[in-house]
Amino acid sequence: MMQMQESENLRDQKPVTGYFAAILGLMMVPFLFIGACFAVPYAFLVRWRQQHREQALKSLMKSRGRFIGWKEFVRAMRESGGTCIEERFSAKGPVRFWWTPENVYGESPHESIDWFTMRKGGRFVVADAQTLEQNGSGRWRLATSDGKVSAREAVVALGPWSDLVLGPLGYSIPLNVKRGYHLHLAPRGNAVLNHPVLDSDNGYVLAPMNRGIRLATGVEFARRDAPPTPIQLQRALPRAHALFPLGEPVDAKPWMGARPCLPDMLPVIGKAPRHAGLWFDFGHHHHGLTLGPATGRLL
Repeated sequence: MMQMQESENLRDQKPVTGYFAAILGLMMVPFLFIGACFAVPYAFLVRWRQQHREQALKSLMKSRGRFIGWKEFVRAMRESGGTCIEERFSAKGPVRFWWTPENVYGESPHESIDWFTMRKGGRFVVADAQTLEQNGSGRWRLATSDGKVSAREAVVALGPWSDLVLGPLGYSIPLNVKRGYHLHLAPRGNAVLNHPVLDSDNGYVLAPMNRGIRLATGVEFARRDAPPTPIQLQRALPRAHALFPLGEPVDAKPWMGARPCLPDMLPVIGKAPRHAGLWFDFGHHHHGLTLGPATGRLL
């Protein structure tokens, strides 16, 4: 008898639950309608802003003589060569192609840096940075191959070796390194590579350079002065050979570089807190070539 009573109670509850769900659904309809009223204009607004920015950029490029049509672009590429960079913000676009007549991929930055330094009146000297010291009058002195030089101010911009100078001066900075390797190889036969190729699945890049095709791999976490361990290059070589007709290595051994890095991934830029006339400018991680000139100008 009790079991039958419970069954009847359950049957009575089911219609009540159904009515409640239906009422709740009807109450949600106005909210859904209001949401749609806001979402549709917002989508149009985002699209309008994107088109407006594209038009503004196009007008700016035209006013500076840096905008050409597709046919002119293709003809210029065929006649002049140069470098084409594709900029794609998403799979659906927009897509832009930036072109310059120079071969920016193959150029080595060292010659440009030397030229700019000399043009601004600078000069290069060979010196031991660890001899940097401040004399009684507050000037900084350094032992060079041509004797000692002194200056009112000094900038420590030694990348991963900056701690060798700053440690003896009492500064403890959590500086570490991310090491990287690359190797130049000759192209096989008449093969030509016109732009960098990234194989993200296997973790390497092929890039055309003046010395040949550069094979570069990922980051290695190791001590700065530890012996080289180019295991990533060894693993990437057969995969790179399968992707592009590479010949023999041009370099006697792989190049290894150490990039300075800090826990917060930000560079150390500014005045030394305990020494007048001393400045810090290091720790740019993988962006020293780009950010070095900018922070140099800031200082």
